[in-house]
Amino acid sequence: MIRDISPSLITLFFLISFLCFLIFFAFLKFLRLLSSLNDLLNLLNIVLLLKKLSLLIKYFQHEPLEYLHLDIVFYFSHFSDPLECIFLLYRRLW
Repeated sequence: MIRDISPSLITLFFLISFLCFLIFFAFLKFLRLLSSLNDLLNLLNIVLLLKKLSLLIKYFQHEPLEYLHLDIVFYFSHFSDPLECIFLLYRRLW
């Protein structure tokens, strides 16, 4: 039965196997790239949060403290997400 298989068929089988291996390897590389993009997006979110916090510090410098205190109490008592509160305070600055 093995004698019936031609050498070109064996070569074709190995080429297809190698091609499948390359596709699988490329898929793994793509997954690694997606993971690094996720890390990059997390870093970008941290940078945006720091920018919003810096705007809050500027707000401290230009507004009386009691007004800021009232805004913070209002936002944090009405919204459960701290990032949403920071975003609303950020929008209030403009």
